Amino acid sequence: MMSPARRNAVLLLLAGGIAVIIAAYVKLSRVSAEVHGAFVHGIAERTQMRLNLFTQPIVDNLLIINEWSGENRLDLSRIADLNALFIPIIEKVPHISEVLIGDATGAEYRLYQGDGAWITRFQDPGVQGGQSFFQRWRTAGQAAAEWSEPRGEAPREKAWYREAVEHTDGGEVVWTSSRQAGGAPGDFLSASIRLKEKEKAPAAVAAFKVRMTDVLTLKQQLRATPNTRVFLMDGSESVSEIALEKAVEVSDLDAAAPAPSGDGVLADAIAYWRENGRKTEEVFEFRSGGSTWWGGMSPLSLGDQKMWVGVLVPHGELLPEARRSRRLVFAIIGAVMVIVVLATLLFVRRYSRDRTPALFPRRSRYGSEAAVRDLIRSGESGDLEFKSTLRWNLKAGRAGKEIELAWLKTVAAYMNTDGGILLIGVADSGDILGLESDDFSNDDKCLLHVNNLIKQHIGLAFSPFIRYELLPAEGKKILVVECMRSGAPVFLKTGKDEAFYIRSGPASIRLTMSEALKYIQDNAVEA
Repeated sequence: MMSPARRNAVLLLLAGGIAVIIAAYVKLSRVSAEVHGAFVHGIAERTQMRLNLFTQPIVDNLLIINEWSGENRLDLSRIADLNALFIPIIEKVPHISEVLIGDATGAEYRLYQGDGAWITRFQDPGVQGGQSFFQRWRTAGQAAAEWSEPRGEAPREKAWYREAVEHTDGGEVVWTSSRQAGGAPGDFLSASIRLKEKEKAPAAVAAFKVRMTDVLTLKQQLRATPNTRVFLMDGSESVSEIALEKAVEVSDLDAAAPAPSGDGVLADAIAYWRENGRKTEEVFEFRSGGSTWWGGMSPLSLGDQKMWVGVLVPHGELLPEARRSRRLVFAIIGAVMVIVVLATLLFVRRYSRDRTPALFPRRSRYGSEAAVRDLIRSGESGDLEFKSTLRWNLKAGRAGKEIELAWLKTVAAYMNTDGGILLIGVADSGDILGLESDDFSNDDKCLLHVNNLIKQHIGLAFSPFIRYELLPAEGKKILVVECMRSGAPVFLKTGKDEAFYIRSGPASIRLTMSEALKYIQDNAVEA
């Protein structure tokens, strides 16, 4: 018969083992949620980066047009002059498919491409019997053909005009989606701005249209798992949702409105988010259609318009290691008590150490030459920079350490700020130079050299936040370096010297030690 002391010891061991198992399971669930959160936030940050690169040229050009209209008389009948202004913009920003300018009198100028030529449509209720006047152009100022058709809707009857006039006082860019006749899903996303008006001039609006096929292509580049959902939502209380999973759906998602038609997952996610206080930067778990999903909502600014970027990922596709680890806990429960305790402690210790998810997909988002050219055409910005060479000083005609440190400085600055993309082998003008002047015998030698430089000057501990790849462009090869923001400060090491850089607009700025300490304290990322 077991003695009371031994019985008490066994009971104490069993109680301790059960407590350890419960504690381990709670710890595992917390760590799993943190890993899932980092994964979802990584997708959201990449979405924000790509959307900014996609939308910023549109916003910038609309703001320029607004300033131009304030200094020049806007005459929509001067079609050749307007062509000379807008054709170069479309050529520079190819995902702009149409230019529209309309005013409160019903006059409208429209420019687009059709059958390999530039086509304009001008309509004015007081001119040419109110019909629409079409022209096909050989050049911006030379028309090749002309014809007329019955007049279409006035600008004030269209969403891109109404939104800009009704919801802004001018100078702000507004995004709207359009629908085809008959209620079919819309084909375009429009950005519009109410133009500065001369005294007593009718309200005028300029708009750029973007084909939804281009937006959907962007969405495919952001897909992290086969069923990842990425969507945008207007940030006002009367919310308009722009789903990138399908053709654009526009529906009122206010608290009292019905769920979006035919999209239960999206409706359930937004309902759950609203019911739990519309929290930002927090990943949530919800059920929809019998399945578990992870979701996250992050604020996003498209020009002056505040929006949300949402990410939804099925639980079954999110980090398979987390699922395996849960099965391991259940297996440990049936083992001998001592093994349970030791294995649980080792398990918790292992998962407490390894909390950094893979931040980048296995394949590059720029898998085609066209995608690389689009990125280059968007031009340098705060999160996109060009470098002509990897190590060769073109002026001195020799390899130079200063060339290597110049682009490593940009990488460190991106990681200390909000991330960014570096293209090496591209001149500041956007001309593709390639890496031939750097004189590597093959691609592997080039990539090995890059890896060694990162290891020497930044540290391999930060490699999860950097991905780099050689990609083709116009028969040459360029190096694409993508950087994510690091949770820890990144110093650029040169010998015994360590420098701390951040991005300020299009420049990388070195901070003094006191400035760096304050910046790190003020911009600490919660672990």
